[in-house]
Amino acid sequence: MKKKVLAILMIIMMSLAVLSGCDSDMVNPGTGTNEPGTEDISNPSEDQNEQEEQQEQQERFVLENEAFRIYEPVPHAEVEGHIVVRGLARVFEGTIQYEFEDGHFILDKGFTTATEGAPGWGEFEIVIEIDKLTTGSATVILYEESAKDGSRLHELQIPVNVKNQFVLENEAFKIYEPAPNAEVKDSIVVRGLARVFEGTIQYEFEDGHFILDKGFVTATEGGPGWGEFEIIIELDEVTNYSGRVILYEESAKDGSRMHELQIPVNVTD
Repeated sequence: MKKKVLAILMIIMMSLAVLSGCDSDMVNPGTGTNEPGTEDISNPSEDQNEQEEQQEQQERFVLENEAFRIYEPVPHAEVEGHIVVRGLARVFEGTIQYEFEDGHFILDKGFTTATEGAPGWGEFEIVIEIDKLTTGSATVILYEESAKDGSRLHELQIPVNVKNQFVLENEAFKIYEPAPNAEVKDSIVVRGLARVFEGTIQYEFEDGHFILDKGFVTATEGGPGWGEFEIIIELDEVTNYSGRVILYEESAKDGSRMHELQIPVNVTD
């Protein structure tokens, strides 16, 4: 009798164990454990998004080498006033050296620090102010300085074109305004740079028959430096004629005109 009871109890316990295993599989289908939350679920969409983001970032670089990846400026971009260089750098202690040169002179140089040093890639930004006299082709040079001997490592050159801000110029005068044959009324404003003895600029305004105004102004700096200047010529009520502003330097030796520059204008009502 006892043996029968024990056999029945054994059968009941085995049945309960089987049922418990089935319930566990239903809670965690496709796994071999009855503990919820232990399944290693991979999300292929997240991996794909990360890859696409990396690819998109890679496509944004306009220039790169083993140490620098540049977002801007694009090679041969036209720049004016200043140059902004943005990108990533993988250099020792994040220290980036740079120069700005026009093929003849180093116009600016210095260093900046990226947000992270090598072996990581750190972000950086360099703003280079452009001298008013700089025009034409120029180059920004980035490099890492060797901690061993100070030599340049991983040099990267970014060519740019500096926009000419002057509408007229010669060896002594560089004019911002007015542009040749500009229409003017009431007054003429002449702005520019001059490289003349003691900064003294002589000027005349004439209509082809008479000198309507004349005088002189002094630039902020005398030659051989370039000084800024401004001339304001008030106009009379006569309109609709062609005139010329004439700038020149007066020779200290004999009073003759030197480096004459003529700016034609049209006076309108």
